[in-house]
Amino acid sequence: MPSISGAAQEAYGESTFTCPGIEIASSLATHLSPLKTWNYRYNVWDAQNEAAGLGVPHVAEKPAIFGPGNSGACNNCSSPEWKPWGDSGGQRLRFQLNATSMESVPGSQSDRCIIWKGLAQIMEQ
Repeated sequence: MPSISGAAQEAYGESTFTCPGIEIASSLATHLSPLKTWNYRYNVWDAQNEAAGLGVPHVAEKPAIFGPGNSGACNNCSSPEWKPWGDSGGQRLRFQLNATSMESVPGSQSDRCIIWKGLAQIMEQ
């Protein structure tokens, strides 16, 4: 059974960052281009933060996304290609140690995002 703090962290993360990001990507894909829109999920846990019950802090992904040097060079040619969001429900790059890959947004998360979108005005999000 998930812990209450874990459930609260997931709710906060989805309502504040993940679901709005999905909404923005979906809107850009619809109104701009599904081939010029990208999204990601940062799934890298820090043992100290996890032990303290803190989860993954906002902007922890900054070095991985906007890191040093020339990101255009092939630093690791076996890394997956970061493909665009697309027009069939969304594809995103999942950053995860030794398991970075493209993934679809799970239906259960899409369902929760619909709920968060309905609550956004009440929550002043």
